[in-house]
Parts: sequence; structure tokens; C-alpha cells
Amino acid sequence: NHRWRYGQSGDVLLGATEDHVHILDVLASRAPFKFDAEKQSLDASRKYKIARRFLSPQVELGPQDGGGDVCLATQGSLDRLSWLVDLVQLWNGPVSLAVFVANSAQFQAVKVYLSLIRSCSEAIKANMRVDLVYPADENLTRKTVWSDELGSDFSCGTHAVLLKVLQNVGKTKVVKGSAKQMLYPQNHLRNVARDGCAQRYFFLTDIDIMPKPGLWEELSDFFGRTLPCTKCVFVVPTYEMSETAPVPRTKRELLHLVRRKEARPFHQKSFIHNQYATNHGMWEGLKQHGDGLRAAYSVKRYEFFYEPFYVAAKDVPRYDERFVGYGFTRNTQVYETHLAGFEFWVLDEAFAVHRGMRNKRSMGYWRERQNALNRRRFVVFQRDMKRKYRPTTKKATAPAPTASKTSSSFSKTLQGSLRLAPSS
Repeated sequence: NHRWRYGQSGDVLLGATEDHVHILDVLASRAPFKFDAEKQSLDASRKYKIARRFLSPQVELGPQDGGGDVCLATQGSLDRLSWLVDLVQLWNGPVSLAVFVANSAQFQAVKVYLSLIRSCSEAIKANMRVDLVYPADENLTRKTVWSDELGSDFSCGTHAVLLKVLQNVGKTKVVKGSAKQMLYPQNHLRNVARDGCAQRYFFLTDIDIMPKPGLWEELSDFFGRTLPCTKCVFVVPTYEMSETAPVPRTKRELLHLVRRKEARPFHQKSFIHNQYATNHGMWEGLKQHGDGLRAAYSVKRYEFFYEPFYVAAKDVPRYDERFVGYGFTRNTQVYETHLAGFEFWVLDEAFAVHRGMRNKRSMGYWRERQNALNRRRFVVFQRDMKRKYRPTTKKATAPAPTASKTSSSFSKTLQGSLRLAPSS
């Protein structure tokens, strides 16, 4: 076992081996990473490069090989990767992860952290594929010089501590997007993550969304049966709970927590329109049955700001990569999916949980700047959608007037003022 130590002052104090090869470099070399800076593809804007199959599962299984019909696709940056350990314990099938790295220091830090958790988790080793997205003008091969001083120990049980240390190395930060910072390309990452799935269906989530235990097996069984329509997407009702609370094993356990006010629909307090059309009240009131997952009902009142997490086939529209940073990223994809004629069906017995309760819709200065930029892009996006789907264009329903105090302002947004925008 190698030992790392962290100084009491909070400074990064990392050790070197006796032969002067730094222990973090040794750790990073233990995973079969594949990266050739000369062979990475550019995105359509030519602003980002994509390193596909940066890390592959031991055996990449397709549907015919026992990999099932569903893959979980997710995305994140260095500071969010600790959620992976919980995620793979709940999802027993293939996982496609897209990671954004802003510079060479983050690149090296991601290698170190992924190497550690991969050596600690058979599920990560067996099931997880990782692709990278990074700025096209960044040279990720520049070597990171680690400190030779020593501090405290790291192990599988303290992987989150190592991650905090790595975030401080070289002052690597998750980029928030102020005038002097780099925007986080959420939609690029979402597209890369779904592309990394070999299965027919993908369940695209944020990295802090935890699926119900056993959901992969239940979805694989569900997609082996007759579906209610040829152009369906299947909504997984999403709730939010304390970061440290265990994920409920069954719908009955979840509803018990809802009654105790220890769980509630995702964004219910901070941005109710985000999940409102799912109709969690109807879902909670469905009669229990013992037949596994079923498509219980279709979404009847689509709203523009609707952002469900859903399982879909690869023929759904991709995420529009003109939206970079925060604002108009997920809801525009859902909107185009709606325009393209897909039906949203809510799955009974399926659910997911967001780590952390959100009580207030906060929009910091940096998010306001990003929303303002994406708001202008949204005007062009609307025109493009009208041209693309002119024969079948559907109007988005304004948010329900009783949903929250901000309904009138959001209705004005749909009329063209666009003063507010969702945060994802």
C-alpha cells in the first residue's frame, strides 16, 4: 500500500517514493488509460477535443453479450467524481462517463483519482467507460509536478479526501464561468456520454443522481416487453434527499420518506417547473402491483421548462451544443424531443434520487452572465426549431399558474421576454 499525507495547515503535502518517482504518478499508471494527443477528434465548433475510450471497461459488453439493453450515461468534472463510487453500487450495468478537464493539472488529477477508485471497485473496473472533453488549445501532456512533502494517509475508504487534495493541486478548480473563467460544456459532455453507450437505450443523468437499486435489471426486463408507442421516452420520477441518506430500495420506502418530509420531488422548492409535468402526486398514488416496471401514464401537460431524467433510444434529438455553460441546456433538448413527436411516459416503480435538498433558487452573478449569453442563443434556436419542425410544430404549455409564485414571470419568458432561465 502506498501512503499519502495531507498537512494540517490545509496545504497540499504529497509524498514521493524512494526512487524519486512520485507516488501519484505510480498510482496514475496503474489504470489502462489511452490518450494520444495527436489522434483526438474535434467537436463541431472546433473549440473542444474529445478523447474517446480514455478508459474502457475490462470487457465491453453489448446487448447480445449480456450487457442488457440500457446504459447509464452521465457527466461531470473533477470535483464531482466522488459520486461515482455510490453510483456503481446502485447501477449494475454499463456506465458511460464523460469528464471535462480544463487543463493538464486536472488531466493528471483525474487519472490519479480514477486509478484509485478503479482499483477499489470491481464494478467500475468491469462496467465503466470514460471519455474526456477538453479545450482544443490545451496541451494535456504537460507534466504536473507534485510536492515532495508528506501529510496523512489515503486509501479506498478515504478516496474523497484524496479528491479534495487533487482539487488543490496546481490550483485546479471546477470552472464556474465568470468573465475570466472557462464555461462548462454540459451539452457536449451529455452527447459524448450517450455516444459512449453501446446499448440501444440510455438513461442520461447528472452525476449526483442516484438510481433506485436494481433499476438496471428492471429496465432491461421492461424493454424486453411490448412498449406503449414507437416514439416513447420513459421518465424516471426523481426526488431529492439529504446527501448522506441511503437511497430507498423500493417505492414503498421512498413514499415513507416523503410522508416524513425526508424526501420530495426534485427541485420542488427551488424550481418547481423543472419536474412539474411528471405529476409526482399521481405517481405516488398509483396502486401497487407486482409486475415490475410499467409505463403508468403519459405526460399530458408538457411545459417548456420541463427537464425530466428519462430513458430513451438513440433516435431522440441530441443536446444542442450551442448552449455552453448554464441555462437552456437540458430544457431545449426536451423541447425538441417534444417537437419531434416523442411521447413522455412515466414509469411506475422506477425512481432516482438527487443527493442534496435544494431549498432556494439561487442565481449567482456568473450564472446570470451565462444565462444572458444562452438567452440570445435561444432566440436563434427557436427560429431553427420552427423551420425544422414546421409541419408538426407544437406549442409549449405555459407553466401551471398555481405551481409557484414565479409562474407569471415564466409565462412571460415563453412569450419572448426570457428574463429567467433554468439553471441547467
